Amino acid sequence: MRFRKLQYLNLLVVIVGMMIISPFTSRSPALRMVNNIVLTLVLLSVVNTVKKQRATFLIGLVLGIPWVLLSWIRLIDSIAVPPEILSVMSMIFDGYIVFVLLRHIIRAKRITADILYGAVSVYILLGIFFASLYFFLDAITPSELFIYAGAGTTGGPVDGTGLFYFSFVTLTTLGYGDIQPVADISRIFAILEAMTGVLYSAALIGRLIGLYVAQSGRAEAADKDPGRDQ
Repeated sequence: MRFRKLQYLNLLVVIVGMMIISPFTSRSPALRMVNNIVLTLVLLSVVNTVKKQRATFLIGLVLGIPWVLLSWIRLIDSIAVPPEILSVMSMIFDGYIVFVLLRHIIRAKRITADILYGAVSVYILLGIFFASLYFFLDAITPSELFIYAGAGTTGGPVDGTGLFYFSFVTLTTLGYGDIQPVADISRIFAILEAMTGVLYSAALIGRLIGLYVAQSGRAEAADKDPGRDQ
């Protein structure tokens, strides 16, 4: 029961763990195997979160299992699975999970701490979704879409880790400037991601926190004065 009440917290912990491990996975096959295990845990955690409705659960499995399987196959043979295929599968799965979680959070009748964890999880998943989108666009476009342009950089093309970093820098509107979009299509999606990050954190997370504080205040007042609501 405790696990189910904190299902969004469990999801958040798994996603953050994946993000912490991911920069080290390129150093050896063993570390890449660890990353794939973490990806599998993300899938299982997400499915556990959305499985209350059978149709939602089945669609999540249909979209998520191919993504995980392709990740394992690419670990064994990188040529067998093109990177753009893997990024498309990741985009589809992440987009679906964002839609399902966001719908559940918005429709929640009572704002709990776990709902807030869910909102933060969606925020992180948005960054992962846009990272997959950038990786896909970069893989199918002959010309460079992103370059290193900051001080001390070579100005060369950006790899997958760099695109992941760029996505979250853009989502949070930090704007370090060490990676820059140099094509119209990459600039457009960077603008859309920045707008999404600002509006999501200000409009949704801010509103949820306000409702949560208000509900907690009413609950404390009711505990101090049991006859107030009678």
